[in-house]
Amino acid sequence: MFTILSAEPSPCLTERGYHAVTPPGSWWDLGPEKLLDPTGDDDRAVDTTLAPRLSSLRGLTAGLLENTKPNASAFLSAVGRELLSRHGLRATVLYTKSYFGTPAEESLIQRILHNCDFAVAGIGD
Repeated sequence: MFTILSAEPSPCLTERGYHAVTPPGSWWDLGPEKLLDPTGDDDRAVDTTLAPRLSSLRGLTAGLLENTKPNASAFLSAVGRELLSRHGLRATVLYTKSYFGTPAEESLIQRILHNCDFAVAGIGD
């Protein structure tokens, strides 16, 4: 599932007054979170509840999930370095899907779930 729209601007944008210049009818006004299932299999039940925002990343472990496309690993490695240096993460762990065109295997999802506090998925090309 991919998030394609967000119902509200992030707190960092509203703190800077960004909402004040948002015209009526913009993507902010489109309502609740919109999700798109790229597999076309929309008959399955999917929990689209968003995870609560973490109050801090300090001391946490990030799982970085790359999709095997060119540059995905390099991109996520750079993201991991930034998270470590700017936000005080304890560690980052890079995980790799078996093929970019299929969902991550359940066993991989479970490894990330049990070894990481949060995950970042990235694509490359």
